[in-house]
Amino acid sequence: MRRTLVPILSVILLLAAAAPTRASGPRLADPHRDRVVATAADGTVFTEGTIDSLLAAYPQSVRNAFKRIGLVWHGDRRYLDFGELAAYAAPVVWFSPDEPLLDGASGKDIRLPTGFPFEQPAEGPVVYYRVRTILLKDGVAQDEPTLLDEDPGRVGTRIDLSRVGAIDLDYFFFYPSEEGLGAHKYDVESVEMKLVVVRADRYPELGWWITVSRVTAKAHGVLWYDNTLEIDRHTRLPVHIMEEEGKHASCTDKNGDGQYTPGFDVNVRVNDAWGVRDVMATGSLYSGGYQAWMSKLRRPEHRVLPPLPADSPLREAYSEAGVYAPRNAVYALRPFPRVAPAVAFDPALERFVDKGDEDWPLVKPYDGLERFTSWLDT
Repeated sequence: MRRTLVPILSVILLLAAAAPTRASGPRLADPHRDRVVATAADGTVFTEGTIDSLLAAYPQSVRNAFKRIGLVWHGDRRYLDFGELAAYAAPVVWFSPDEPLLDGASGKDIRLPTGFPFEQPAEGPVVYYRVRTILLKDGVAQDEPTLLDEDPGRVGTRIDLSRVGAIDLDYFFFYPSEEGLGAHKYDVESVEMKLVVVRADRYPELGWWITVSRVTAKAHGVLWYDNTLEIDRHTRLPVHIMEEEGKHASCTDKNGDGQYTPGFDVNVRVNDAWGVRDVMATGSLYSGGYQAWMSKLRRPEHRVLPPLPADSPLREAYSEAGVYAPRNAVYALRPFPRVAPAVAFDPALERFVDKGDEDWPLVKPYDGLERFTSWLDT
């Protein structure tokens, strides 16, 4: 067993970013411990049990990354560009059947979310992405480039995965208006994803893999209302995001069943999480804790699917007879725009487009296990 475990120690030290924890009471046998995660060219086998044995003292999110739980991409390519990364990790966007802006549309006829009005009109739905932060892994030279062929349009810029430990990737949804209490022209909602980049350097034939560790769906711009999901093996990928009827607050749907279940679809700060409250579109204010009657069941025909690349490991589940998304609209991905063109079109757009540093991404050096722990938890 020692020969099997030692080769991946250097990778584990990068990601094992939390103080040791101790379990209390008897533990049930893990039914997944014998599942093979990867087999190296020399016959070395990595099972979930192998990974758990070596990482027993560390957080589940770290072990999940090595088990490929939350996997959105796997391959031997050292470089991915911004557009490719965004496409592999992109979420499903799911609307209430009574969403006012749908105007009765379903399936291929859905045109939500929309593109910003100061951009070239799109033929279908549009979702925006932002590669906000790239965290370098331990031991890489600080004076070497992480980004290559930098594209002013922020699509073709390539990321050198050999230097990367983790990534903050955001998605934005624009709507021309919202309804309900405090209704206003224009509306932008967002989702934040934490990605972990893993590679066993001793076994280059295993390639790289990228997993989603945590998803935070924002609700009405209030941090306390965040709908946050720690990804586990029961999460259906791509991550499903329910959009609140009329008001468009975003909420994670862990198993993609179209209904909100507190503690399951959101599993961080459950009592404070907003959930999805479709009743807000009526104009009434419903404060306090979430109640089941506040949300409506989503239907398959009101899902808008991401533009998953042809080699995505998630694409087959949404294909029929080799055709991807035959009954659903597929949105286009665009980089999140700068403020200047928005303000030139309409100054009222400024607060919806000004979302922090425009010169993303911020490339941050590895700064110890404590900082990596902080990143995992925020």
